[in-house]
Amino acid sequence: MDTARYVEKIAALFGRVMASMEPEDLGLTPSQLQGLSYLYHHGESPVGEIAQGLAISHPAAVRMVDRLRKKGFVHRTESASDRRVSLIGLTQSGHEIGARLLTKRTEILSRALARVKSEDLEGVMRGLEALLAAMLEDKKDVDSVCLRCGDDHIGCCIVNRTHLELTGTTIENT
Repeated sequence: MDTARYVEKIAALFGRVMASMEPEDLGLTPSQLQGLSYLYHHGESPVGEIAQGLAISHPAAVRMVDRLRKKGFVHRTESASDRRVSLIGLTQSGHEIGARLLTKRTEILSRALARVKSEDLEGVMRGLEALLAAMLEDKKDVDSVCLRCGDDHIGCCIVNRTHLELTGTTIENT
């Protein structure tokens, strides 16, 4: 058995399962759902930060934001500090969808995790963290995968711990 190929397949399957958890009735693409999720966690953000946070090009982020705006899920406002910068934020309906997505994902994962033996779950978490840490070879890798979620940058975040090992500093909470 080719271990690398098997792990890659498991990761792809996990991604498919997570994507299948999204509500289909919203008429949103996976990238639009990611954009909503990003804004839900980060609040108003310039398009450039959205692009960086989602690891997509600036033009792709602009197109995504335009489509979300046409659907009434985001609004654009002028930055108070720099009139050349537009800030993208969630509308009330966009915020409601973000909350619904987070709640649904958490509920589905909680049900699945409850069916896993605690000793197996601990092993899975340790194994995934070890694999992720081994894949992050330098600061550039760490910066490119950081979700910039604002959650747990000091505590148990494996990306932040790897950043600390590589650079001697923790990731700034953005």
